[in-house]
Amino acid sequence: MVMRERNFHGLKPQSDLETPNGASLETRVANALAKDGSLDASNIVVIDVNGQITLRGAVSSKTEARRATEVAGSIDGVSSIVNDLEIVAGNG
Repeated sequence: MVMRERNFHGLKPQSDLETPNGASLETRVANALAKDGSLDASNIVVIDVNGQITLRGAVSSKTEARRATEVAGSIDGVSSIVNDLEIVAGNG
């Protein structure tokens, strides 16, 4: 048997990432919140600590706060959610 030197022909090997497109969990949650048409996520900050997502910032209603929790919980990799959102009338 002949052992050859490893050669990748100038290309590094690819590896599967745990998250699609290499996006962090924070980014994926934030993007989902931004795309949701039923809430204004412009004042929401998303923090990830080992799959536990904390939502901080301000929304204009309890309905938006609940919806933010629902959207965040629908993302693969989220193990729990801490909703620290403040309800501020006239936000947005």
